[in-house]
Amino acid sequence: MPKPVRPSGITLSVPDSQFGLEVYATVNEVIGDMWVKMTGSQEGKVVYAQYAFVQPKTKMAGPFMLGSTPSWSGGAADGRAEVGTWTPQWVFKVLATTTFKIAA
Repeated sequence: MPKPVRPSGITLSVPDSQFGLEVYATVNEVIGDMWVKMTGSQEGKVVYAQYAFVQPKTKMAGPFMLGSTPSWSGGAADGRAEVGTWTPQWVFKVLATTTFKIAA
C-alpha cells in the first residue's frame, strides 16, 4: 500500500473496508473547518464520492457508506481519501491524502 501524502504535517487514515459497510476517516489534528472527500474507483473510473465534515472533538469524519451508487452495485474498489479546507473561492485545498482497499 502506498504511503500517505502529508504535505502539511496532517495525517489522514482510513481502514480497509468492504462494500456496503460504513467507514470513518481520522486525522491527527484539526485546523479550522476541515472536510474529507472519499472516492472509490473501479478500473480507473470513479464510482463513488462523498464529503464529510471533520468533527473537531473526535478528529473524525463520517460515516461514509461504501456503496451502493448508480455506478457501483458491488465488487471491490480502490479507495482514496483527501482531507482539506475550502478556500474563499470554493477550491478544495488538499492537506493530506491516503488510499485504502474496499473488498467486494
